[in-house]
Amino acid sequence: NKSVFSIDSDLSSDHRPVIIPFRGCILKARKLKEFWNFKKADSEKFKKVCTEYFSNFLNQYEASSLDLLVEKFSSILLTAAKISVPLVKESQYQPNKWWTKQIKKLVKTRKRLRKK
Repeated sequence: NKSVFSIDSDLSSDHRPVIIPFRGCILKARKLKEFWNFKKADSEKFKKVCTEYFSNFLNQYEASSLDLLVEKFSSILLTAAKISVPLVKESQYQPNKWWTKQIKKLVKTRKRLRKK
């Protein structure tokens, strides 16, 4: 098999990307994790939803098993949270703490000199 690759131009980093074509290979993007943003939670809405759903809870599930009660209780709490607490996705961008203005200036200079 003949290997085919190419080296591309600088894309604003220290490295020049190597392009390698793959046929029949499917790459999946990483799914970003979601988190509850409790700082922006609407506590009044949460209380209202819980009060509404729990008002008839014991009458509705009185003769149920403990497992079913726990499942329904958890389900109500999760529903109230979904309604009143926004979700945020983790950031795909994670800046380098070591990247300084001086480094940025040097990389810019290097790029300019490479073009000459």
